[in-house]
Amino acid sequence: MAGRSSQMQIWAVAGDETLAQSPDFAELRSLHDGLLKDLAAKRDDRIVDAIGKCVVLSERIAPRLKEFYAAIEGRRSDFA
Repeated sequence: MAGRSSQMQIWAVAGDETLAQSPDFAELRSLHDGLLKDLAAKRDDRIVDAIGKCVVLSERIAPRLKEFYAAIEGRRSDFA
């Protein structure tokens, strides 16, 4: 985030309670959590695949999330 000297966690709202309870969202949450762990551990061999899976699944859930996941590849240090 611009103007910050340290990292902070940011949350986004992607849908309502029905979406949050859907199997697709549960899968995306799991993939997202794994992606964050891979980014923190700098597992370069897994990051690109994890991003791709999140991009594909996010298209079914909230298409605007696709842009978020696609941007991660070029901004890895922002998520570590």
